[in-house]
Amino acid sequence: MKHTAILFSIMAALLLTACSSKKPAIQTASYREQPTQCLGKSMDGHQTLQVWAKGQSRMEAVREAKKKVIGEVLFSGIQSNGDCNAMPIVDAPNARTKFEKYFQKFFEDNGGYKKYVEEIEKRSDAQHLQGEHLQVYGVVLQVDMDGLRKRMRKDKIIEY
Repeated sequence: MKHTAILFSIMAALLLTACSSKKPAIQTASYREQPTQCLGKSMDGHQTLQVWAKGQSRMEAVREAKKKVIGEVLFSGIQSNGDCNAMPIVDAPNARTKFEKYFQKFFEDNGGYKKYVEEIEKRSDAQHLQGEHLQVYGVVLQVDMDGLRKRMRKDKIIEY
């Protein structure tokens, strides 16, 4: 009888600890991918775009923003209101896969993409992502759309 009472006490203690409320999980980051926004289009073939990118430093975020915007201009185009819309420069199906080695080299940290994009406005607006120790920056960039199109023609990625 004594053993049964001890066993019952242990089982009750285990059951109570298993049913106790658990602390809610702490949300470490709340970042929603922001779309690239067109801020303007110039007559010389440049487009001014605001891009959101994250990085451990502002410099890293700007580098990622440049790669991101060139990738969007090349493969998905820019969807915006008004006359800022731009069709993708490389619109052939599976072009990214077909020319995989070319684009890997093109998008390296010191790759060819850097010639076609520059930061034109330094803003201090940033959001902090606690868990990842990252900052999210809104970066205003100018993209040489005509120059990029000519480069893709020259390198035989596109035909027209």
